[in-house]
Amino acid sequence: MAGVTSAGLALSACGIDFTKLPDPTVTASITPSPTSTQTPFPTPGTLASLKDLELWISDFVNSYGGKIKLYETDFGASELVNKIRTNPESFTQTKVIDGKEYSFVMVNDVPLGIAGEDRKWGESSLRILAELKGIELEFAWAGDDFLRQHNISSEKYVELSKLIGDSFIIGGGVQTQQVFQSFTTQDWQRVVKNWSDIKEQLQNNIVPAGYPYYLDYGKEMISQVTKASISGNPKMRGLWLMHLGNGLDSIVKGNFSSQELSNILEFIIKSIVLSFPEISRWNATDELVNAYVTEEPELRFWYQIFDKSPNQVQISDVADLMILIAKFIKEVNSNLEVIICEDAILDFNNAYAPWSINAFNKVLENISSKSQSYLFKGVDCQFNVWVYDGLDIDKMKENIKKWSEWGFKLFGSETMIVSGDVSSNRRTQGVLLGKVDPIEQQDLMYAQLLQLYLDAQAPTFGFGELGDMDNWLEMGDDPLYNSAPGIFDKNYKKKSCYFVLAKTLFANI
Repeated sequence: MAGVTSAGLALSACGIDFTKLPDPTVTASITPSPTSTQTPFPTPGTLASLKDLELWISDFVNSYGGKIKLYETDFGASELVNKIRTNPESFTQTKVIDGKEYSFVMVNDVPLGIAGEDRKWGESSLRILAELKGIELEFAWAGDDFLRQHNISSEKYVELSKLIGDSFIIGGGVQTQQVFQSFTTQDWQRVVKNWSDIKEQLQNNIVPAGYPYYLDYGKEMISQVTKASISGNPKMRGLWLMHLGNGLDSIVKGNFSSQELSNILEFIIKSIVLSFPEISRWNATDELVNAYVTEEPELRFWYQIFDKSPNQVQISDVADLMILIAKFIKEVNSNLEVIICEDAILDFNNAYAPWSINAFNKVLENISSKSQSYLFKGVDCQFNVWVYDGLDIDKMKENIKKWSEWGFKLFGSETMIVSGDVSSNRRTQGVLLGKVDPIEQQDLMYAQLLQLYLDAQAPTFGFGELGDMDNWLEMGDDPLYNSAPGIFDKNYKKKSCYFVLAKTLFANI
């Protein structure tokens, strides 16, 4: 645990600016080569005596069970450190990136350290590699209340977060059911009665006063993220404004007309967006297509806006609801980025997924046919995938190509790769045949998904939660779940998939 903690602070201690990678000093005796390997290089700082090297190697070797194979020989952490100190040049690689030269400590094609102009070494974290590649890494912020409830150290959580990035997904307190949890049916009736005045306030970007909003928790989460961020100015994406049916009971009981419901929805969307101006990206909808596919009446509540009963709802109505919500967001601020988020829309090896995949594609096609694709920044995919299913990358690429033809870009992900004996939807029989090593398969699938996003030039790649210590599956009471889907384990240690992701990023720089 101490190793991970120290490593998380290594960049600042070793002189590399968190917010801006340094411009290196190029010496006349070196010819930069973007793809050279094991190039002789005057060792920056000197690896022969660098104390932090022990921390990086320990993290790396321990993630593979305490031994790694190098030159057909098994090495423990101390043995590998001695090997590197004895001959540092053979473990050093240089790369020219955007005209600047950097040096890396490399073991089995994995970058563990980086040095720039000042020749001072720092940890080659996922965040640093992502910045060099030009892609944002993000994860869902758990929040102090959640961490305390589950006995998770908030200090360790923040330290690990700085290895990933400065982009966060904010949930909980900014979601519709949280913000409006105190509203009664009488409050919604007041919204309807006072709609003319409320409409004018919203048009002037004013949150209508006098209603029992529950905003403190969301504002506190944003404050936590801002304090924990590297730059003090993090990028934030707000989780769902519309999730599944999202029919708050207090609204359902009001028996409102279609126009009144439309007014209430506009009030909901605009009040939330205006209340959290720090957030520039919003999940307009989350699992709205899955709600449609289930055919459960309570999950089709909002389609009454279009005078549709639950059994009358069509794909075109789902598209229209997404468009309506996106327009409400854009009316607040045309520069806000609107994201569609959905689960299992690229999971071709999941027997439960085809209905969602087909329905989601039809929704995007319908939005495109109405020339409304421009409203959306892109599609965020929830990956609750399972190691025993694997991934069909070819089909995923074909589907992403369809989205592009309809005007939709692959935006980001909320990635969780379940490695336990039970899938997230409680299946115990996977698609893959023969013996499957769950750890090796998890590593492979993380690498495949990140490469898919890099190939598609997606602007972000994200994780459902930071690690095994805070993911929603592990926090459940179901004894069948031992999912271990994250890139850090329950003891805050880096797992091998962390280093596989680093290797993948480095190979694409």
